[in-house]
Amino acid sequence: MALIVEDGTGKADAESYVSVADASTYLTAYGEATVWDTKTEGEQEVALRQATRWIEAMFTNRWIGERVQQLQALGWPRSSAVDQDDWQIGYDSVPVRVVQATAILAVKSLSEELLPDTAAGSGPLKSKAVSAGSVSKSVTFAGVAVPYKVYTLAQSLLRPLLQPVGVMERG
Repeated sequence: MALIVEDGTGKADAESYVSVADASTYLTAYGEATVWDTKTEGEQEVALRQATRWIEAMFTNRWIGERVQQLQALGWPRSSAVDQDDWQIGYDSVPVRVVQATAILAVKSLSEELLPDTAAGSGPLKSKAVSAGSVSKSVTFAGVAVPYKVYTLAQSLLRPLLQPVGVMERG
């Protein structure tokens, strides 16, 4: 089944924010295509669908602006949205940050489940260890387990496109 990519028109059947070709270009440019390139196009399409689904599940009620089409499948494109520098984001486009985050998460989805079923598996995340070279850091969440995985790079890319916590999108 061919991947249906949001092109900025607010498609009712869009499944991904980025095409396989554009994800491949981005991932290659940043040296993250090693695993990606070993997968079939069908596997890459599934990974992009999974990544888009994660983004939608996590942020659908927090995007800035308003959807441009009532029946559009995904959160973008949006109208009345401005970026972190107060520049208007085109109502007929998907921000580059959303495209990049989708590609990054697609690679992650090839080796792990982005939206784990905490009822049937290991339970919520209680701590997270990160290491870079000789530096390693572990964080334990005080008293509250986080019910989802944290993908720092992808979430950092998306943060400027989100309303502050506690501010919800209009009906």
